[in-house]
Parts: sequence; C-alpha cells; structure tokens
Amino acid sequence: MRKPATTAMTTTRHEQQLRQLERYLRDSERILAAWDAYSDEHTDNDGWPLDPDSYGRRAAQRDAETWRAFDRVRGSAKELLATAERELRRIPSTLSRSCWPWQLGVLEQSLEQINELQRQWLRTRETLPWDAVPGTDAYDDTIGERNEEAWHPLSEWRDHGQALLDIHTTLQHASVLHQALTRRRTTTATAPADSPSTRRPRPRV
Repeated sequence: MRKPATTAMTTTRHEQQLRQLERYLRDSERILAAWDAYSDEHTDNDGWPLDPDSYGRRAAQRDAETWRAFDRVRGSAKELLATAERELRRIPSTLSRSCWPWQLGVLEQSLEQINELQRQWLRTRETLPWDAVPGTDAYDDTIGERNEEAWHPLSEWRDHGQALLDIHTTLQHASVLHQALTRRRTTTATAPADSPSTRRPRPRV
C-alpha cells in the first residue's frame, strides 16, 4: 500500500533531520578529539595550560565550532525529541532500553538551556553599540560567553544524541518483524486444506 503524501513527506523530513543529527555527532566528536589532542600538548603534568592566553583562545575556538555544528540541528531538535518520544511508546518493551527515557530527558533539558542562552544573547546584542560587529571585542566577547556556557549542554547532545537514532532504528526493526509475523500468520490461516475428493482413502486392514 502506498503511503499518504503527508505521511511520506513527514517521514522524509524526519530522515533529513536525523541525517543532520548524525552529522553533528560526527563533527562534535571530531572537534572534541582535536581539542583533547591540543590540550594534552599544551598543558603541564598537572593539567595547567603552558600559555593561558593561547589556551583560552583555542578553547573559544572549540566552543564556537561546536555551536556552529549544532546550529544546523537546533531548529529541528524539539521536533526530533517529540518524534522520538512517540516512537519510544510504540517500541515493544523487549526491544526498548531502560536508559532511553532518561536520555530523552537530558536532551530536552539541554536543549532548553541552549535555546535560553541564544535568547539571552539576542537580547544582549540589542544593547550593543551600533558599531559592535563581528570582529570587534564588544561583539566577539558576548558571543564567546554564549558559546562557552553552551559547551556543557552541547556536549550532552554529543553524548546522548545517538539515542534518537537508536530509537528510530529500533522502531523500524520492530515494524519489519511485526509485518513478517503478520504475513506468516495470514499465510498459515489461509492455507488450503485437503478436499475430500483429493484425499486418498485409507487402506482397509
């Protein structure tokens, strides 16, 4: 049976959103790995930066890159969470993971923090002088503060965002199993029985 047009469009949009999330997970892992390598090289045995100024600038670069990577997901993140919650309710308990509801809660709370930081920054931007543009201290400092404060909730999305992909994959797997089982039951129920005319007579003893 062909899916209704609206359902097909919704499915396609959700798959696109999941691909954007996958890209964020890859990019954020790459950014984190690059930062860990830099930090290992530029700190002493006790973990203190060898050059605090350079270290701070590199940390700010890490924060900015992570924000930009998530910005492609932020607009659809709430919809992704809502879809995952609906999908989770449809997954049989035998296939569900006990950590998924908790992970969805962490992602939802982290998204609220990220969005609130963005709202705060937009309000702050309205108070900046007219000549505070990207590249000036007034502009860069405020956006740097937003990115720095967002590092933790963005890291939560890096650490737990895979749950949204796993929930979707598990539901698809469960649907395929259900369809296969339904076809098997239907085939068994409609299998033709031997008619009396074709049934061989039992030999007399």
